[in-house]
Amino acid sequence: MTFKKLTTKLLAGVLALSTIASLASCSLLEQYIPGFGPQDSSSSEPAPVEKKSYQLTGEFKENLAALGNGFDFMLNLNEDGTAVLARYNPFNYDASDAATNRNYNAEYMKGTWKEAQKDGVDCLQIKLAVHKEDGTTTNDITAYAYDVAGVYSFELNFPLVVGMSFTRKTTLSGGEGKTYADDNAFIQARKLTFEEPASVAKFLSQDAEGKPTGGTVYVQEDGTVLMYSGYTEFAQGTYAKADGSFSVTVGETVVEATIEDKKASFEYTYSMGGGYDIVYNFVCEDYTVIPNMGAVAPTEVKYTGSYNGATYSITVTSETECKYANEAYVAMGLSGFECTYTKNQYGQLVLTAKEEPTNPMLQGIWAKMKDLKWVLNEADKTMNIKYVGTSGDMTCSITILSDTECKYADEAYAGYGLGFECTYTVAENGVITLTAKEEPTNPMLTGIWTKIKGLSWTLNTTNSTMTITAA
Repeated sequence: MTFKKLTTKLLAGVLALSTIASLASCSLLEQYIPGFGPQDSSSSEPAPVEKKSYQLTGEFKENLAALGNGFDFMLNLNEDGTAVLARYNPFNYDASDAATNRNYNAEYMKGTWKEAQKDGVDCLQIKLAVHKEDGTTTNDITAYAYDVAGVYSFELNFPLVVGMSFTRKTTLSGGEGKTYADDNAFIQARKLTFEEPASVAKFLSQDAEGKPTGGTVYVQEDGTVLMYSGYTEFAQGTYAKADGSFSVTVGETVVEATIEDKKASFEYTYSMGGGYDIVYNFVCEDYTVIPNMGAVAPTEVKYTGSYNGATYSITVTSETECKYANEAYVAMGLSGFECTYTKNQYGQLVLTAKEEPTNPMLQGIWAKMKDLKWVLNEADKTMNIKYVGTSGDMTCSITILSDTECKYADEAYAGYGLGFECTYTVAENGVITLTAKEEPTNPMLTGIWTKIKGLSWTLNTTNSTMTITAA
């Protein structure tokens, strides 16, 4: 072996020993000195943020006529920051699967949520809107839910019908996590089961072809009748029955049935308020099973309403007769006026005095009252002045609700509940100017509103008509 080769091998050995020593030294340093040596890149990442979700629920209960008696709500605030509000109508007694249930809207409103601070207080910021098929939104809201002992709550302003200006309010409350695992669990928890009232016989409504139209009269053994539209009770009354005759009395209205052998039938109008009526043709195939019962005297029903600072009343005493009064003069000892009445096509009462007054003072009072056209509200026994006028081929109406509020409608659509809640002012010359409380966004309603919103009307307070002033 040459000196050169020996030297090379000795150097290689020294380098190998040096490397081993160096590795051993690093290993010892890494063991005893934290952070020394190569670092795992994952150890420098922040700890994962805990993702939260919340569920808030609430209910709204009110007699909404054709819309039923209210709704239940479930709002899910999901981990991904989305917010989804479901609405359920339990009063149609449908507890079927959420995916096909016509009374359940899983995405009635939707939007986003986040943890936030408002006025220095921790809260949940919730943004919701109705999402339309064209990609636009309506009824957009931003709400803040505050924590009180672990329960978050806020007041929700929601549209009764999507795209319409009629809204209501309800409170949603809840906390972290979920009470209801999914839509079906919510439906099953909130469902109602309809129990038919006890009855000795039923009258079922039908059309001219004999097809059912959703109305029922339950005749009870104690002499009472209960009237239902679908599952909603809209009237109570009594019946009178003898061999060959049957009649129903509801408030001031007495309706005689037509008898054909064992079959009895009669028509009854379900007044939904504001002049919106449903006429039911009720039929009982065998009325003879109903116990005989004597006639019950009609009950007087009093309606009250205010107009131009005065309070008026109409007390209905029969299906054609009433008493009409200015309450201020009644308080002074002056009696009201005995009248007969009819309803016109717009639901307005047309009043006629049984005897025209001859006393000059009473003549003056009657002159200011006789041609006012009132509409009666069965639900709360109030009445409001309703003006009707034409513009081209349209017939419009304004129903005065207070000194500043009204309802405005194209009468061609009013029967479908398509009216507009407004505020108004009246100039000295009698011209009324209207402002919608909320501009409609539904395309159909926008079209109706565009045609009528720019119209100004002059009110004729002597006969509750109105004439066009400007377009």
